[in-house]
Amino acid sequence: MLYFFIEIHMENQINVGDQKTQQVGQNAVNQPVQNPEKPKLNFWMISTAVLGFLLLLTISINFLGLRKTNQIAPPSPSASSTKPVSKASFPGTVKTGTQLGEVKSYCANGLYLVADEGTYLVNQTKMLLLKLPSQSDGTKMLSDQQYVGKKVKVVGKYPAQENFCQALICECEDYILVDNINIVDTQAVEKKQIKIEGQIDCLPHRDTGGGQTLECAFGLQGKDGMYYGLQGLNQQDLISGKIAPGKKVVITGIFTPSKDSKYNTIGTIEVVLVGYTN
Repeated sequence: MLYFFIEIHMENQINVGDQKTQQVGQNAVNQPVQNPEKPKLNFWMISTAVLGFLLLLTISINFLGLRKTNQIAPPSPSASSTKPVSKASFPGTVKTGTQLGEVKSYCANGLYLVADEGTYLVNQTKMLLLKLPSQSDGTKMLSDQQYVGKKVKVVGKYPAQENFCQALICECEDYILVDNINIVDTQAVEKKQIKIEGQIDCLPHRDTGGGQTLECAFGLQGKDGMYYGLQGLNQQDLISGKIAPGKKVVITGIFTPSKDSKYNTIGTIEVVLVGYTN
């Protein structure tokens, strides 16, 4: 009996196991296994996008570089306004800025070469400032008054530089850089009576390059800006200080044009009369 019971029990378990195995097998057959699909990468689309981006980046860099080059590129020689420097000869008469009146009042202390009536020095230019080379500041105005009123021939460089400013100041004046200047007026110098207003002043030395003595030689600085030597001044007026630097006077006398070897004057006045003004 016991053996029969164990046999039946084992048979039942085997049947149950077979049924479960069958069910599992049927489930495995009836329900197919679903494998997750991996996204497929489109290699050609990615390559095309990368190449397009690189091409666009290259074009942008080239365009920006070309634009920057055009902005900083210097003007071509044909567009430059710089004139060629050349040496030439200019005839004319030397006058001061003061003598020229309002025309050149902004450079009153300068000496100008003025073209003869109806002529021009260069193009439509009738007058040019006279300058000399200087190691300190490049140029300096010619100040030798022996040439004032004289017909001369100037040899020099023009244009010495291109002036870009248009203001009415001495630094903007168009000028000749003088190499040499020669007086061509051959007329005899004649004495003439003169009456000129100005002030008593110490005469400036002609040579300003070397050492200078401290003496004060009395002369006249006229309202025309020129210096005149004076002869025949009253000694009592000099001793008393009636005639002293800074005194406003009107001098009447005989004027002789001449070049003083020591002082920068245009001549000497033999004094006949001294008048005083306020």
